[in-house]
Amino acid sequence: QVETVRRAYYCAEQAHVGQTRRSGEPYVTHPLAVANILADMHMD
Repeated sequence: QVETVRRAYYCAEQAHVGQTRRSGEPYVTHPLAVANILADMHMD
């Protein structure tokens, strides 16, 4: 399962390369934060 998460992260990182949020952080931080929230809610 860890390898699946690793691959998903890599895919998201590649899909959003060069994109930033208004705050200047890499865009990929947003989908990661959403995934964390869903995991905490046991929506995985």
